[in-house]
Amino acid sequence: MMKKRSRSWRWIVVGLSLMLCFGGLLSAAPAFAASSSLDRIQAKSGETLTLHVTGMQASERISTWASSARGSVYPTTGATVDGSGNATLTISLGRFWEPGWWAITAHGLSSSREAVTTFDMAAASPDGALDISAGSVAAGSTINFHGAGFSDGEIISGWATQPGGTALALVAALHSSGGQIYFSYTVPTNGAAGTWSMTTYGNSSGRFLIASFTVTR
Repeated sequence: MMKKRSRSWRWIVVGLSLMLCFGGLLSAAPAFAASSSLDRIQAKSGETLTLHVTGMQASERISTWASSARGSVYPTTGATVDGSGNATLTISLGRFWEPGWWAITAHGLSSSREAVTTFDMAAASPDGALDISAGSVAAGSTINFHGAGFSDGEIISGWATQPGGTALALVAALHSSGGQIYFSYTVPTNGAAGTWSMTTYGNSSGRFLIASFTVTR
């Protein structure tokens, strides 16, 4: 009888030890679940979204970026979360960003925790049109463009978009003078036939101008 009682107590002690061990492991490894949400899932390029982030490390710095389904990535607003690991940020959407599904990623710089949320973006209407020297040209030809309404001296990004959607950036950056830009673009000799567009975007003013033209072969 004494041997049976001793053996029973031994198993009880082992069971209690295992419970304490697993209980300690579980309490020592809490689940870090950062999450985020947007005030809406549909927006237009050029608008702003409100991003709510929770579950980050208390008072850490976070960075955010936007990435499109096509692979475009743009840095967006950063912030310092509060003592509870939460933050609310305003995300500005570029006027020139392509329409479609995008993701906003929030990354904790100290904890490396990340939260991702998505939204669907529609293209915004341009502010106006570029003046263009010809509406139809053969591949390999040069077209002259003029745009106005930019901030004086600001840097203007420009790119040509082919019929298939591929964008070709201008070789040199544009700088406005008196709010105006004048530049030329030579269509590649192997450029696809069809409708092209030339887009210019004021990097500080956000002014967005487009002109369409036809390329023939």
